[in-house]
Amino acid sequence: MSVQMRTMLDVADNSGARKLQVILPLGGGLGKKAGLGDVVTAAVKEASPDGTVKKGKVVKAVIVRTRKEYRRRDGTYIRFDQNAAVVRPRGPRTPREEVPQDRLARTRGHLAAMNFAL
Repeated sequence: MSVQMRTMLDVADNSGARKLQVILPLGGGLGKKAGLGDVVTAAVKEASPDGTVKKGKVVKAVIVRTRKEYRRRDGTYIRFDQNAAVVRPRGPRTPREEVPQDRLARTRGHLAAMNFAL
């Protein structure tokens, strides 16, 4: 649980956004922190000019990678080099190939959003 308000996240999908800033974690401990697989409300801080999501837009995103280690039920720990999220789709987009992400995010009911991860 290492993502909180004002945390900067990289974007791991093809929505056109490059960086997100967390406004409000919707899942996690008392709504103040969020971890893998949790949904957050975020503002787009950087965006590519040809993307569908523009700078300044408020979006919902699912966290797929965190720097803080996470303990799985089998006793193993997983940690990534960066904090990253996938913007939840609101319309049709073409899916891309997968990148490293945790299984937990896939099992928490965000399978549709995970299909768009780069």
